[in-house]
Amino acid sequence: MKNSFLFAATMAGVFALNPASTIADIITHYDIDFESPTHTVGLEPNAGSNPDQVTSVNANGPIISSTFAGNTNQSLLFDRGNPDNSKKITLEMGQGYDNYQLSYDVYTENLVDSLYVFTLLADTPSVRNLSFHGSSGIDEFRPSTSDFIASQPFLDATTYNILIDYDLKASQYSIWVNNVIFGSAEFTTSGDDIESFRFSYSNWHGSAGIAPDIIVQLDNILVTSQVVPEPGTLFLLSCGLVGLCLRRFEGAKNVG
Repeated sequence: MKNSFLFAATMAGVFALNPASTIADIITHYDIDFESPTHTVGLEPNAGSNPDQVTSVNANGPIISSTFAGNTNQSLLFDRGNPDNSKKITLEMGQGYDNYQLSYDVYTENLVDSLYVFTLLADTPSVRNLSFHGSSGIDEFRPSTSDFIASQPFLDATTYNILIDYDLKASQYSIWVNNVIFGSAEFTTSGDDIESFRFSYSNWHGSAGIAPDIIVQLDNILVTSQVVPEPGTLFLLSCGLVGLCLRRFEGAKNVG
């Protein structure tokens, strides 16, 4: 019993002095792998309000493919490049959290050195972009700044995992490409939240013609938030734990 009391007291001190040591609750907003039965090969992705559905798809939008990067996993296929019709899906956000983590996988064919671009748009409501650009490579854009993260080239026929951590409380975001830091930069919202995420495939140059040989595949979209218990809650919890063990300790002492 004495050991139980010492353990409780130790944990109480850890919780009270270092709240960050606790494991945050993970809230999942979206978890979309474009697999059946939610999504059907050859059709546009199923739209709705469930975590495995997109919120909306524009007219003549991308369709579900039976493969991803040559594998049998289903994915979302952006192809048949047409300068008069960008292909787009939207994930509505505005959940009221001060942080979001977004990850997704991208695979391209013939996008490099093309007049087309595949873009993630974070609406705040002013737009912040991360793009696979046919001319400049992987690059990011934020309005009202020239302090952009340096772009880097990408290769066709290669799978890229993108992970972005949006820390709205600290007004910053960080981007990883295949588990390597791409860069960190200021990320301010003109509102108080990220209103939506959009994935768009379109031309970046007015002279772009139809390019049916360009393929972009998107898969494994995951959007989460982390919720850490407030320090006051942790302190009350730890005090309760100590009090309970004290009562048990004294009770055992009196019985002995």
